[in-house]
Amino acid sequence: MHRTRLVLTAICAAATALAIAGCGSSAPPDPIDRLQAIVTESVGEPDRRARMLRSIAGMRDVLDRYDTESRRAAETLRALTGEHDATRTRFDAVYAKAERDRIAARTAYLDHLFTLRAVATDDEWARLYDTQMQVHAARLIVQNPEAAR
Repeated sequence: MHRTRLVLTAICAAATALAIAGCGSSAPPDPIDRLQAIVTESVGEPDRRARMLRSIAGMRDVLDRYDTESRRAAETLRALTGEHDATRTRFDAVYAKAERDRIAARTAYLDHLFTLRAVATDDEWARLYDTQMQVHAARLIVQNPEAAR
């Protein structure tokens, strides 16, 4: 009995320690932040570094705006779903706008990405490649939604 209580106490203490440790942890850094850090640390030429950082800032802005637009579309669709008399036309309009927003955001994002790539040297791009791919994986803006099925 005493041994069982001791084991249960140890398990509870371990679980509590893990929970407390988890509370202090933060979310993994945004890949956009890592792109910015890599450029800041590794690009020595001030003019090229500034151009690359502007491209990254543009990418972040596009993604943030797209996230806001996507949340707004989702809220609108939830509200429409709650309306018994909402017409198919209204739903189609929300979906059509969301698709136009996605295409516009993807185009603007890729413009910034290709500017970044054009300014980077081969070695710099090699250092940036994995991180920018994480941006693509984290944000579905540049992926074809049909391919995700």
